[in-house]
Amino acid sequence: MKPLILSAVLIATATPAIAEETFTYNTSCVVKLNKIPEPQVCQVIENRNAQGFLNWRNVYARNYFVNSWFDNRGFITKDSIHKYPYKWQYKANRQGYSQISPHLNVHNVSWD
Repeated sequence: MKPLILSAVLIATATPAIAEETFTYNTSCVVKLNKIPEPQVCQVIENRNAQGFLNWRNVYARNYFVNSWFDNRGFITKDSIHKYPYKWQYKANRQGYSQISPHLNVHNVSWD
């Protein structure tokens, strides 16, 4: 019995922990409030799991923010204008910008 317990302890301690990493970077963005596009620099903070897949992302502009995450409903977004979280599918354009909410286009980000 003791060898079985000892081997279970060794296996449990030798198993690597599931690592998550958080990244912070700045990128160009365009905030479109009141139908007027305003170029800015946004700060992006995102968390990825050990396989590199996105867990959540927060994007901050001067006058607007977006929080996005995965849950049982899919990819969910909440921003500083809408009161409740909503489903949003990123839309990419040819200039390298992704529309991550109805009011924000961010350069060089993806939802995966």
